[in-house]
Amino acid sequence: MTENSSKGQVTELRVAAQANVNAVAAAIAGSLEDGAAAVCLHCIGPRAVNQAVKAAAVAQSMMRMDGHESAVVSMHPRFERKELQGQDVTGMALEVSWTGGL
Repeated sequence: MTENSSKGQVTELRVAAQANVNAVAAAIAGSLEDGAAAVCLHCIGPRAVNQAVKAAAVAQSMMRMDGHESAVVSMHPRFERKELQGQDVTGMALEVSWTGGL
């Protein structure tokens, strides 16, 4: 997992198949609570997508436990083409945002 964040911007995270769901969830929740407009999870392969989706669900629970009872996390998936080790691959980008007052 790598992170690039800026307040009011979109935080970019790469999620691997072996990513720790709780660590990714904490990064998502922390970025959104710190003012990021959204978090974009970049995944290649079905296992990475699975970890990312689970992390978004856990992030919503974390935010609710942090006092944001009305937090609703939404995801907007899209395909993206990337070059990986000299080969073109298709991956998923999941843009995670939330509604609910801080």
